[in-house]
Amino acid sequence: MRFFLSGNIDAAIGDAFSRAQRHVQTRLNKATAGRNYGTAVDLIGVIPTISRRLPYWERRLFQRSKRTADYRLHIPYERFRRSSTRGREKLLVENALAAVADLDRKAKAARLDFDGARLAVDIRKLFRLTAQPNSALLTDALPSALRASSGAAKRGR
Repeated sequence: MRFFLSGNIDAAIGDAFSRAQRHVQTRLNKATAGRNYGTAVDLIGVIPTISRRLPYWERRLFQRSKRTADYRLHIPYERFRRSSTRGREKLLVENALAAVADLDRKAKAARLDFDGARLAVDIRKLFRLTAQPNSALLTDALPSALRASSGAAKRGR
């Protein structure tokens, strides 16, 4: 499996995006090259939109017959522009993780061979990220009784 990273971006952040994109894509592809995450996906395209001017639209496409995925998710322009180099890379990795989570959901619904949860864990380890409390992958990993009790605690019960 491999990743393809590109972007629909404003020219003002082009150089910063290019540096972060190259670094993230290289690390992802080196880390996933020898690993097996299933046969359902060969290529995951992550193409974020980072712009003040372009319309805000997203695309979440999984082409099962070609074993490819094309994800075009939004990253807030000002947040990317104001971030450090490490922060920009983190935004791109989080965008890739969102794509992997959605792809994992679609593959499970279709009963396809794709271990998106393990891929997400490997990506988080590679970039030293901790799981977010509202992450879909984290929610799926919690036993239902624990989720119900945490929901009751949030409602003040």
